[in-house]
Amino acid sequence: AEPRVRRTESAGRVVAMRATMLRLLVLAGILVASAASLDALSTSIPVVRIAASAAEADPSNNVIAPVPGDRVSCLAYVAGGEASLPPSFDVARGIDTFGPGYYKRLARTLTHMKAMVAAYRLGADAVLILDETENPIAHPDFSFWDSETETDALAEYVTDLTQSSPGWQHVQLSVLALSDAFGGLVKDWDEAGRPIATELTPANRNRGNAELWSYGAYLVSKKGLASTLLHFADRSHTSAEESGSKPLRFDLSHATCIEADNCVMWEGVAGAGWLVATPPLFA
Repeated sequence: AEPRVRRTESAGRVVAMRATMLRLLVLAGILVASAASLDALSTSIPVVRIAASAAEADPSNNVIAPVPGDRVSCLAYVAGGEASLPPSFDVARGIDTFGPGYYKRLARTLTHMKAMVAAYRLGADAVLILDETENPIAHPDFSFWDSETETDALAEYVTDLTQSSPGWQHVQLSVLALSDAFGGLVKDWDEAGRPIATELTPANRNRGNAELWSYGAYLVSKKGLASTLLHFADRSHTSAEESGSKPLRFDLSHATCIEADNCVMWEGVAGAGWLVATPPLFA
């Protein structure tokens, strides 16, 4: 039994080392942000950006204004009113339902829903959504644009992704997690043959200490956009709205929590075709 114990311990050390390496890759991206600014990103893949403030928004160029994090502003985008809203994912961590922290999180989710509407209107097979408030930066090891060759590496990534995972709907390009979750991601990636994106299955997602978050950067397919927007579509009608003046609102009553990265985006595609870029392309 002793050799088996040693092999098990050795395998555990390998997974731990790979998890550490993945964390270091992400941290390295943060440390060299000035050398990998998103301002230099040039790609044929359509990009929808979420501005850091309303003043920086430019809808004509797909730069979306964030929804303010107060109750009145949020409820303007909610079909069914406050009573229809689910609790926060972090109730146990002090995010009380309908408290200030709750509405800040709801605002972030509604902002991403707005960004997905803008992305869907582009009619593209894949759209990159960037959230400036999350401060995503291009990872130094995954430069999306070579100024000398002008190779569109992001477009090539999407092509490879479509070939390897033809049913993909959502690819998380920016990842934050606790060490155990990183370790699980590295293990899944290794067991899958180290693909460019690792599938996050419902079973893997429901493991203990498997939480991954951050929506600084992600790719969504046309199917993923349609599925999410249809799932949370406002199906209510009023006489004024039937004449064509229906405001943009979302029905989140079907969500299990109000956070985009914990519930809404995952449930929008029913957990199907959900992948995580491995290693993450953005920090």
